Order: sequence, then structure tokens, then C-alpha cells
Amino acid sequence: MLSNENYGDFDINDLPPGFLEDPEVQKLLNQLSGNNPDSIGSLLGALTTLKAESDKKTDIKLPTSTNTNSNGSLGMEVQPEPGFVIKTHNKKNVEGFTEGLKIFINICHSGKVPAPPLATDEEIRKAIEADDNATYKVPLSLSVPRTDLDKAGKTCIVFDACVNTNAIIKATKDGDYKLFLIELALEWVEEQYKLELSREFSLPKMRAKGKLVKHFIRRPERPSISELDSSVLPPTKSKTTTTTTKKTLPKPDYEIRKEPKGVENATYILIDIKLPDIENMNDAMVDIEKDKVIFKIPKKYALDLKLPILIDTEEGTAEFNRETRILTLKLTIL
Repeated sequence: MLSNENYGDFDINDLPPGFLEDPEVQKLLNQLSGNNPDSIGSLLGALTTLKAESDKKTDIKLPTSTNTNSNGSLGMEVQPEPGFVIKTHNKKNVEGFTEGLKIFINICHSGKVPAPPLATDEEIRKAIEADDNATYKVPLSLSVPRTDLDKAGKTCIVFDACVNTNAIIKATKDGDYKLFLIELALEWVEEQYKLELSREFSLPKMRAKGKLVKHFIRRPERPSISELDSSVLPPTKSKTTTTTTKKTLPKPDYEIRKEPKGVENATYILIDIKLPDIENMNDAMVDIEKDKVIFKIPKKYALDLKLPILIDTEEGTAEFNRETRILTLKLTIL
């Protein structure tokens, strides 16, 4: 921190972007080699002026972070991994966001973000095509905006849109699904900050614009394998102690196999879960851990399956065949 009796303390963090490249500032910095008090005062004065001018030009008032655990709900702080970047611009003046302002959205990911629900290709296709009857949704955590500089040194705005890793994996293999994620992120930013973003976007050759920020992810408590029997009566005022009983949900039949078959070091482990009386996966919940799979359909089935080998929790797919009524989990072996 620099200090001078005429200008007080000046924090280096208050300096505007690009100030070091200013010729006058560089000239004053060179003069400081002799520790000339007049030069120090001139430098601080120049920096203060630059700071004021930068604040006027930027004219961007960003909201403070609301991504905190303010209500004490279950959740965790996660550090996303980079994915890909959307570059677009704002099309109308909104308080704090000028027309033409460049907007960057980092599509990032974490295995700790809730995964999209299990769905058939048909259900996912309906969502991609914006069908009115679509039910498939991708959970997304959006950061508050922050300022950065573009290649020309002009102020731009950056958001981080964090999704589950499985969604990013699918986007790398399916161009339509990638466009679906892009549109989802654009709509989230527009809804949260009342912006109008151009759909004439580009995808710069970078995995992230600036440093990704941490997200606080609220997750529901893992469902219990058993649930209370609805027939249990509430406790009475009698001195007699009323005990509750638990009803264990039936375990579905399943089969485990490895792929490729007959190979010593297999790449995948496949789990076929047989669900003969289930028509869709709307209520299904799957939790993948390194050494086990927890599967549940409320009031129907529950499976806590210990795996014979460690798997990669960041990769995997789940497909439900409506004809055979079999859910197949394909997991990558570590």
C-alpha cells in the first residue's frame, strides 16, 4: 500500500485495469527510483485520477453475492471445473448493464451439482426441441456477474453457469444437447438480471474466461432406504410408549457385468436393474459413489449396491428401456 500525506493510503487493489500501461504512469514509476517525494505525490494523484475516470467509464454496478448458505439448508461449497465459454452481448440498456456490453458465460461443471433426472432419449429430445410437454430439466447454479477485460482491454461481464459433469460429457458428444445447455444458460442470465442477450453468440477457444468462482450447492438429504409406515398412529397423551416401525422397500433384481467382455482390464461396469412395474424414471433417484450405487423409487424400490470395483463418479450414463423395463447404468472403472 502506498501512502502520502496529501492523498492518504492507496490500495493496489483499487487500481483500474490497464493503469500500468499508461505512458504517464510508467514515466512516474521510473522517477520513483530516487524516492523523490514530489514524484510519489504525483504518482498517487495520477492513480487517483485514473481510478475516478475508470469508474465513470465502466458504469457497471454489480450485485453482491447471494450464493451463500443463509437459511442453513443442506449443501456444500464446490469448485467447478472448466468446460467451454459462450461469448455474446447485451441488446438493451438495463441498470448497470449497457447496450452492446460483451457478456461471457463459462459453462463449467462439478460432479457435486445435482445430476439431471434419468430420462429416455425421447424425453431429452422433447426438452431440446422446447416441446410444451417436456419434463426433462438440467439443474444449474449461476454465479453473480463479475467484471473482466476483453482482448481490446474493454470492460466485459462474466458469469459462471455450473451444471453436473454428466451434462457436460453429453454435450461433448451431442451437438444439439450442447445448444440446449447454451440456451439454458442464456435464459437463466436473462431471467435473473432482466437482460436481453444476443443469440448471435460465439464459442471462443478457451475453457474458461478468468478464474472460476466457488458455488454453494443446495442438495436434498440423501433419501433413506426405508421409510415410515403410513399406518403408524401419532403418539397419544397416554403414558404407554408408542413405537414407530419402518417398512423396508423391496430390492429390485439386478445383474452386474463388465465391458468389453472377456478382457482382463475392462473399461466399464454395467448394472441392469429390472423394474417390471415401472413405466418411466420421473421419480427415480440415483446416487453414485466410488464403491457403491444407491437407487430408489419412493414407495416402490430401494437398492444399496456395494460394487466389486472402484468407479469414476465423474463419468457414467443411465438409460431406461421402456420395452424391457430395465434401467442400465454404465460406469467407468478407475
